[in-house]
Amino acid sequence: ALAGCGSGAPASAAAETQVAETDSSGTADPLNEEIVPDGSSPQQVLTIKAKKYARGLLPEGAMILGELPQSGNSDHLTVLRGTYCYRIVGVGGDGVEDLDLILYDPNGVQLQQDPAQDRFPVLGIGSEICPVRAGAYRIQVQMYKGAGAFAVGVYRTP
Repeated sequence: ALAGCGSGAPASAAAETQVAETDSSGTADPLNEEIVPDGSSPQQVLTIKAKKYARGLLPEGAMILGELPQSGNSDHLTVLRGTYCYRIVGVGGDGVEDLDLILYDPNGVQLQQDPAQDRFPVLGIGSEICPVRAGAYRIQVQMYKGAGAFAVGVYRTP
């Protein structure tokens, strides 16, 4: 569960330091420890990632799905309400090496960007996304390295 708006603390420090393991059913994401079955679609992997990064949160709207070439980007509008806190989780499919998410407020001001160089960007972990008022926020998906399909989910506090 999200430990209340503003806490920003990881659910478990021990989980952050575990060593990844693999078995014959799939490959481990070395940064995030989950076993991801080979051949999984970005939507399936997003469901797995959401169980870790959006635990206790509710999906807000439909998944954002798409495909991008290297250096490509796509913009998606989502309404964020002032009564909730949010987390945005992305997944790049096979062929994606570095996928980034950037969140802009209704005035076009950048609020957050995923700094990690991987294909699993998450916004709202280090600094929670708790809008003061409702509005149309823009999520920009950037294919920094590689190319392929992606899935993005927006999750909110109950």
